[in-house]
Amino acid sequence: VSTLLNAVAFVCLLRETPQSQAKFRKYLIYIQVRTGICLYGKIAPCGGYCVGWVCRLGVPMRFCLALTMWILTNTGLSIITCFVFRHQSIVSEGSRLKFNP
Repeated sequence: VSTLLNAVAFVCLLRETPQSQAKFRKYLIYIQVRTGICLYGKIAPCGGYCVGWVCRLGVPMRFCLALTMWILTNTGLSIITCFVFRHQSIVSEGSRLKFNP
């Protein structure tokens, strides 16, 4: 069920996002892809026993854990970037809170 819902969300992001939100859409697609890789790629070691396909390829568990942590950190940073972008889109132009990166 989760895979089906993530696929529907991905298709909606690609097809239904308005052109005015194109920059924001990139971050959302990035989050969707990273989450899919981490959750459905079965990279993560579970309870000290590596059960994913990456482990079956012979990759040591410490590298699988490092890869999982890198993906989750990237996902968290992308979510924070989305929050900042959303905040900046609702702040008025003359406000001191508005910044241009």
